[in-house]
Amino acid sequence: MNLATALNRKYLPYAGVMLYSFCVNNPGHVDAYILHHELEDLDLLALDDALSCFDITIHSMQIDPEGFCNKMYTDKVWTVEAYYRLMLLDILPEDVDRLFYFDVDLIINKNLRGLYELDFEGKDLVVCEDDCGNCTPERYGPMHRKIFGAPEWKEYRYFNSGVMLMNIEKLRKEYSYEYYMDVAHKVWNYQMEAPDQDLLNYVHGKQVKYVPYEFYNLFGRIAHYSQIPVSMVREKVSIIHYTWLKPWDGTATHYPLEQIWWDYARMISFYPSIAQKFIEDTISNNDADEKIRRLEELFRTGDPK
Repeated sequence: MNLATALNRKYLPYAGVMLYSFCVNNPGHVDAYILHHELEDLDLLALDDALSCFDITIHSMQIDPEGFCNKMYTDKVWTVEAYYRLMLLDILPEDVDRLFYFDVDLIINKNLRGLYELDFEGKDLVVCEDDCGNCTPERYGPMHRKIFGAPEWKEYRYFNSGVMLMNIEKLRKEYSYEYYMDVAHKVWNYQMEAPDQDLLNYVHGKQVKYVPYEFYNLFGRIAHYSQIPVSMVREKVSIIHYTWLKPWDGTATHYPLEQIWWDYARMISFYPSIAQKFIEDTISNNDADEKIRRLEELFRTGDPK
């Protein structure tokens, strides 16, 4: 199977966990295309070593970030690497006909061969609804509502770009990096609110095939709020997506379903560094103290300050 992901050096260990979870549940050869601009040979060797017990080939796909800088929106959540998937059609080898695109904050918990071999039925992508079906245009900002609130998008189901099966053979005949960038400029004026995801929805939204998010893109925190038992997720869910706050973030508020992510993480050679950083972040985090202080102030004076 072919898969691609995009990352910077900070996310290398977490990409390793995602890839490990995929390989351990999907025996057979894997070609993994790593989109990046700052990884060095030693980083790629470390990733290769962490996955050495599997039949996986790591392909380093160096991207020039200048193609996106000063045009596309970035922040702590939407880094420039999020846009690298827009270059896939230009840089993949000609013999790649289909491929998974996965964000690094996933756990692949089951065998995906059946999904990988799914008939595209002429569609561009196989996807899941975003935000476990809770994503509607009115929940986004003005530009998103303007685009997807138009009559021709009525009843449209906005999809999540972190889990996609891509019909590369079809897509490369019609689309390219330049095509996406032209849409970003002429349609969105670079004002996308979920940047690359908005573009992919606009370009491909009427040419996608949906599979159930409950099995193939279950958001961990939503599953937690919905009180879905951890045991049920382990048994039934193929792909768990840890959107928003991450299991490895020591400054975040955590929930039991993250244990699945840590169970995979502890099996990989990156685990000591992941655990050490988590502990250091947790110890140095003063957020809980500040929240307690504000609650005490609220109860004492009625003013949370």
